[in-house]
Amino acid sequence: MKLIAESGSTKTIWKLKTDDAVETYETIGFNPLFISVGEIKEELGKSEMVFYKDKVKEIYFYGASCSSDARKKVIYDGLSFFFINATIVEVDHDLNAACIGLFGDKKGIACILGTGSNSCIWDGEKVTENIEALGYVLGDEAGGAWFGKKIVSMYLYKRLPEQISAYIKTHYHGDKNDIYHAVYTQKFPNRYLASYAKILTEFREDPFVQNLLEQGFEEFIQYHILPYSANASYTWGFVGSIAYYFQEELKRVCKRHGASQILIQKSPVDGLLAWHSN
Repeated sequence: MKLIAESGSTKTIWKLKTDDAVETYETIGFNPLFISVGEIKEELGKSEMVFYKDKVKEIYFYGASCSSDARKKVIYDGLSFFFINATIVEVDHDLNAACIGLFGDKKGIACILGTGSNSCIWDGEKVTENIEALGYVLGDEAGGAWFGKKIVSMYLYKRLPEQISAYIKTHYHGDKNDIYHAVYTQKFPNRYLASYAKILTEFREDPFVQNLLEQGFEEFIQYHILPYSANASYTWGFVGSIAYYFQEELKRVCKRHGASQILIQKSPVDGLLAWHSN
C-alpha cells in the first residue's frame, strides 16, 4: 500500500492506494513548527488509518514548513513510529507538492494560498527560485491567517462594518481577552486566525471584504510573483482553499498584472497520487 499526503497548517489530506482502490482520509495539519512526534502518532491513532498501520509500505508526505532536515525529521519520526512496516518514508516541502500537482513536468510559477502562502519557480523537475516565506507573523500575504489577522485587528479597533462585527460577537469568542489568549498563549495561533477567514465567504459581497481580498492578492503578487524575472512568460498556478474559493477575485487581480494563463486547484493531492502511481 502507498500513502500520499498533502498537509497545510490546518488540515492534511491523505490518499491510500491499494492494488485496486484509492481511499481518502483527513486529519489536522501536521506542521512541524507546531506539532510533535507524539502528537502525530496520537492524531493518526484517532483516524481510520489505524486499521492500516501495519500494511502501508510506502509513504510520500508533503507538508508546510518541511523545508529543513530538522523539521522533516519530526514528520518522518511520527510517520515511521506509527506505520511500523513502511520501508519508504519520504518527507518533502508543500511547495514541491504544489509544483507537481499543478504542472507535473511542465514549467510554471507555483503558489500556495491556504492557511499560509508561498511561491516558487518550477522548471519541470525541480524548484529553481523561491522567495522567502516569512510565516504568519511577518508574511503569509493573502493566506487565511493573514486575512484573519486583518479582520481581528480591525474588529478590536472597532473599524469593521457593523454587520461583520455583530457576526463575530455571535459566532466567535469576541471578547478581547479571549482573542489575546488564543493568539498569544495557545497553540496553533495561525490556525486560530485563519478561522476568521470564513467571514470572507459569509460577507463576500460586502465592500470591506472585496477591498480586503483585493489588498491581500495585490500584496501577494507584488511580493511573491512579480520579483521573478520569468513572471510574464510562465503560467501562474495556485493551490489552497483561499485561492480556490476566491478564484474570481484572484484571477481579476492576476490579469491586471498581465497573467494570461492561470491554473487554480483546491489541493494538489490528486496530481501527487498520479505522480507517485507512475
